[in-house]
Amino acid sequence: GSRLAVWEQGIRSSEPPRLVVINPENRALTPIYTASRFDITPPDWRADGRIAFADTDGRSSRLIIIDGSGAVVRSLTLPGLTARRVMWHPGG
Repeated sequence: GSRLAVWEQGIRSSEPPRLVVINPENRALTPIYTASRFDITPPDWRADGRIAFADTDGRSSRLIIIDGSGAVVRSLTLPGLTARRVMWHPGG
């Protein structure tokens, strides 16, 4: 089935954004990741269900790869780098 990934910003600006997966058929919302830093880049979803994005605060970024359930597959801290976009390379 088709699922949508949505970044949800907290109601108060002090709340970190989180990634929520939506099933359009039954409108079920599944929160699968909450930011640990200030902001998160748009997620890039691979055909195998893995999602890549960066958790960033303007001073450093954390590259995050999660599976469809929200389990972190890989995490890599990138000091001194502000990530703006993370994309899967077409070569895999």
